[in-house]
Amino acid sequence: MTEQQPRKNNQSSGANGSPPKKIVTIRGVDERLYNRFVLLTKARGKNTGVVFSNMISHFRKKGLLSIYQLPLLKCTDEEKQEAHLEIIKDLSELKISRKDLEVKDACVKFHFRNIDQLIFTDEVNTTILREHIYQITDCPNVSMPKGIPKLFVLSLIRNTPQLSSESRKLKDITIRNVQTDAYAEFVAYCQVKNKLIGEAVNELLEQIIPEMEVNHILLGELKENPLGVLTISTHEQVHVTNQDLQAIEKDKILFHRIEELTFAEDIPVDNFLEIIVGIYNCSSVALPSSLPRLISVSRVKDYP
Repeated sequence: MTEQQPRKNNQSSGANGSPPKKIVTIRGVDERLYNRFVLLTKARGKNTGVVFSNMISHFRKKGLLSIYQLPLLKCTDEEKQEAHLEIIKDLSELKISRKDLEVKDACVKFHFRNIDQLIFTDEVNTTILREHIYQITDCPNVSMPKGIPKLFVLSLIRNTPQLSSESRKLKDITIRNVQTDAYAEFVAYCQVKNKLIGEAVNELLEQIIPEMEVNHILLGELKENPLGVLTISTHEQVHVTNQDLQAIEKDKILFHRIEELTFAEDIPVDNFLEIIVGIYNCSSVALPSSLPRLISVSRVKDYP
């Protein structure tokens, strides 16, 4: 693990009581990932050092990286402003009932991560899942009760994409305005885990970049309320029929980073236009032949 030791003038006290910040140099960062991260932060007018500090600070505290979606954890109970997020991870098997999800006198959402076999019992329905599941991440085998709409289930499940490659180019990066305490604790975490700082940063970037993209697409490009959109992201293969679209009630859908996305020919143009707000950064897309060409150009994009 190698890090440039900061000189005295590399650290500054925060103004108006804000946390002190420093300039850090990190070796061995994937150039493509970091350039994408910088592009996404600048696209929303954010400071790279501030976003990087939030990323490592949130990971240190919560053990996950969905920093853009956490403010959206709202309860259905109007008297409560925000849900408590509980993270359950790194298990071989977990069976979950409706009673497990419904916490009395508290508004709780659960994030299940890295569980080999995740099973929801038959009394769990769409309403319960919507109220109490934040996300299911990197769980290879998820069993849901019959009757839960397929597209809704896919919107709950995320996978960490392989954005890096064996031929990647590593570089040394220098970031200004990094919170001193957050970075020190992140370095300590890397030491405990016996990780190079650059490799740890690469892992974090692979996780956070899809979340940043979705946030920017919904809020910056589409001007949509994320709470009203089902985001189906980071799946290898998704096939969509008209029956699938009709089963999701009044939700709109955003498809993002799907390796192979296909739509059945039975989908009417008006249904497609009404429900699907966008198809972004998907490797392969097959649309219904009845869809006008300019609609295809409008809805299928790479962003930013």
